Amino acid sequence: MQEPKITISRDQAANDIELPLLSVKIIELLKQYERLTIAQIVELSEANQNTLKVHLRELVNAEHIHRHGKARATWYSLR
Repeated sequence: MQEPKITISRDQAANDIELPLLSVKIIELLKQYERLTIAQIVELSEANQNTLKVHLRELVNAEHIHRHGKARATWYSLR
């Protein structure tokens, strides 16, 4: 089953982009909390950690969010 996608406007670009619902939820959490670790995102979103890692990696690669640190010290913020 494919995850539903919704369109949101990105602050850094004038174009609309299409993101999976979980990715949008991650961005909304980062807007609310500014800075989160993967453990915090797991707790807040109630999503599977491995699924979150995939979405976080895609968001970082698409430059929607920024990854700080490495390994256990990794945290995420909006660009």
